[in-house]
Amino acid sequence: MKAKKTRYSIFRYQLLPNESSYQTTLFQTPISKDELIEKKNDYFKTAITNEKNNYKGKGTRILAKVEYVNDQDILLKVGVEKSKEINKPDFKKETIKDYPNIDIYVDNRKNKQFLIIENNLDAFSDSITVMNMLKKAWGEKMSEYRLSLYIEQTFNENEFWDTIKFYEDRGITAIKFEFIKPNISDISGQIKKVLNVVGNDLNGHMINVDVTAPVNGHLENIKEGNPIIESFLSYNKEGGGKPPLIKVKGIRSNIKTIKSEKTFEIDEFNGSSEDLIELFKAATK
Repeated sequence: MKAKKTRYSIFRYQLLPNESSYQTTLFQTPISKDELIEKKNDYFKTAITNEKNNYKGKGTRILAKVEYVNDQDILLKVGVEKSKEINKPDFKKETIKDYPNIDIYVDNRKNKQFLIIENNLDAFSDSITVMNMLKKAWGEKMSEYRLSLYIEQTFNENEFWDTIKFYEDRGITAIKFEFIKPNISDISGQIKKVLNVVGNDLNGHMINVDVTAPVNGHLENIKEGNPIIESFLSYNKEGGGKPPLIKVKGIRSNIKTIKSEKTFEIDEFNGSSEDLIELFKAATK
């Protein structure tokens, strides 16, 4: 019998201070911006392991439980209440409550900050739905710490280049990049220096770069090996911002260049939480 596999989606989160000044008040205690940045992951752990977090589904009851937590790792179970019809021995049917659930792993190391979401269609329609639910619930908590939470999908750049090649003969008239000011040392690229300068000077969290062709013209040299595009893409694909959008001649709406997040699979697992976490870390090296 073929072994059952479970699929997981990989996201990246970032935590940024709301104030640009170097002194704020947190729970009536003065704290500098540097101290806030230093302690942001500690605050994040406190916020997301709170059993009273209010997760909201679309008219459904969401349940959550902390399975495992240490200084670096957080493993949660998140389930949804559903109705399920079963067949009884007397051949009658009965409706019962069912609670399909998923594993959610948070790598809380400052240089990693990965979020891994299990894919289970019995529980949630897709990982983006779960991500948005977590971002809302956790973001509300992080605002109490004067911090903003951003979560973005990671993706494979090959899908971007496949989209570019598909539309290049029609003429690409614009590419739109959106970047989050970086706070993860593990995200590489020269663009990080530019984003940090702009973000620090203006207290900007989101930075948009729109590359637009002349009227009746099209963009040129949008190809693999272009150092500017490669630099932008290198940062975005690691969760540094939303996947790029393009504008194409003859098509009114923007086109998504990425339609799927980066995923991995593991065989059916019955080990400990610690062992499962090691598998997650291996998948995000």
